Amino acid sequence: MAQEPLLAKVFYKFSHVKDTANPKYPYNENMVLLLGKNTSEYKSFDKMYYDSLLMEQIKTGKITGPGKKNKQFRILSILFIKVSNGI
Repeated sequence: MAQEPLLAKVFYKFSHVKDTANPKYPYNENMVLLLGKNTSEYKSFDKMYYDSLLMEQIKTGKITGPGKKNKQFRILSILFIKVSNGI
């Protein structure tokens, strides 16, 4: 949605029963739907949130980078980071 203005954000809870033999424990995830005039995009809000926390810890030096040890985390690798404005 980088090329089109964002018109609305819709937050919702996604729930899915992966194992029908054990329906008491569905998979749950918070999602966000981003709406533009001609396009829409849905993403895991949980992933966006935890990725932002991770990036903040890297920026503040609490995490020093791939393979570096510290008191809180050890990052083995960073596969993909998407940066977008305002979201």
